[in-house]
Amino acid sequence: MSRRQRTHHAVSLVLALAVAAPAALVAQGIPANAPALRTALSDLATLRSTYVDAFNKKDAAEVTSLYADDAVVIMEDGTLLNGGLEIRAAMAEAAPTWPHAVIESDTTRVFGSTAVDLGTWTAHPADGGELKFRYVTILRRGLDGWKITHVSLVPLK
Repeated sequence: MSRRQRTHHAVSLVLALAVAAPAALVAQGIPANAPALRTALSDLATLRSTYVDAFNKKDAAEVTSLYADDAVVIMEDGTLLNGGLEIRAAMAEAAPTWPHAVIESDTTRVFGSTAVDLGTWTAHPADGGELKFRYVTILRRGLDGWKITHVSLVPLK
């Protein structure tokens, strides 16, 4: 095979890969405009920080603004809050008695516009002591950023 033929084959291979690589990404369900993983993780860390800061200020309006309108929350006692209206009402009622809280994320996975965050929620009630919960949060990224769609809390003994 001549040098010219090898060059032609190499150029053809590069062009084929240039076309195939984006097609492979699309075939995997990764949209071309998907945010970089590092950006998504940073955005989620900011949301987590905003959430706990608002919670510690007892600002139910700011906390609930981080939830999607169709969000579902399973409280530590098994109570199900279904939708933004129920979540807002429950949080507005409970906010004056919210303890100081700390969130520690153990694992965050991002799948395109969906994220799953697992970690520990530690509460410090005014009367002392410490309450610990494991949490699972599912979030979706939309036009207005990340929103919480599902949360489940499980008390640790």
